[in-house]
Amino acid sequence: MSFTTLADSNPNYTTLLNKYLSSRIDGDEEGPFYQESTKLHQEGKSKEYISQIFSHISSIIDIEDAESIESILQIVFSLIYYVEEADKKATIKYIVSTLTSEEMKKKEKSVLCLKALTNLSNLIGGMGFQSDALVAEVQLHIICSILSFACATNEAKQVEHLCSKVDVWVQSWNLSDDDIRQLLKALYLVLKQTGESTLATELTKKYIGTYKEGVQYKLDSDVEDMILSSLLYGISLPITALNERASLLDALRTREYSNPIQTLILLLTIICDGSLPDFNQFKESKTAIAICDQYKLSMDKLEHTMKLLALTSMAATTQSKVMTFESIKNFLNCKDDEVEMWVIEAISENLLDADIDQMNYVVNVSKCAHRSFGSNDWKNLQERLAESLKGMTSTIESLNNSRIAI
Repeated sequence: MSFTTLADSNPNYTTLLNKYLSSRIDGDEEGPFYQESTKLHQEGKSKEYISQIFSHISSIIDIEDAESIESILQIVFSLIYYVEEADKKATIKYIVSTLTSEEMKKKEKSVLCLKALTNLSNLIGGMGFQSDALVAEVQLHIICSILSFACATNEAKQVEHLCSKVDVWVQSWNLSDDDIRQLLKALYLVLKQTGESTLATELTKKYIGTYKEGVQYKLDSDVEDMILSSLLYGISLPITALNERASLLDALRTREYSNPIQTLILLLTIICDGSLPDFNQFKESKTAIAICDQYKLSMDKLEHTMKLLALTSMAATTQSKVMTFESIKNFLNCKDDEVEMWVIEAISENLLDADIDQMNYVVNVSKCAHRSFGSNDWKNLQERLAESLKGMTSTIESLNNSRIAI
């Protein structure tokens, strides 16, 4: 008979639990396990009672009926309320470490362990902690242990949904920057296993955002992997993902990194805001060539992307919004018969909204995408403002002269 069925007919859960486990461990309902457990419970030694039960976790996890295992663990979790305040944290950490141990990883009950740990997390608020800070510390420990265990047992998909709660946790638990980084790193490893590159990149940006400007931090291998993976993802995004790339670059370029990260940030910078000459200089670098080869980034494809983006920038900075075929040919360093192909592709990629006037060999631009508002854009804006200011000054002078003449 399952433990759940027995418990439904007997309200004295602890006595029933002691007898049930004693029969499995000792082969006798009132064997040594029953005697010791009953004594500890009657003496109010809840911490020791929990330890006594969890020292036989294998016998519990090996029960065939999953519902019985869950019922047993739920009873044990409820006992934490009666543990002395000074011992609650240590008791919970002991339970967590036992359920995520190497022994548990080898058993085919990983999903059940994850479910049990999630239930434990949900119960923490009602376990009588006197300090909110202590509740936050324990919750963080449980959640990070859940995420780590899920990755170790290839069950990351089971906990992927927890990524949506990160902002709520950070705020409600009042986490320090170190705690936030610990949480984000654990969540990132989950997303890495599930292949959710978009969400992983968002977490990377949050992670980098915890660094104070001007302070150098040592990056461990996991963090370097976070940044490297996000960079490769950003570089490989569709050409129209302008805002996503710019947002990633804004998060990353506030710090100095070593290679290959530094070179890849330079490449992302050129894609977001650089010119075609910038890219041409980049592709001549032996370091850049080696790193792009290492991460299977095709220089030809990158150059193709850069020419389309450069054409977009040309359209954005042409005040008349009329580009001649000749100017496009010279700007892209392409052949005469390739000009229209570049314009048509830019239109098909939604980078340009334009008409091709084949009779007059010009392109009339009505609208174009903005790659980002970077250093080149500031320079162009300054030049255009200077010209506008010059024109306004000239107009004012003309008006003043007219008034004088009158």
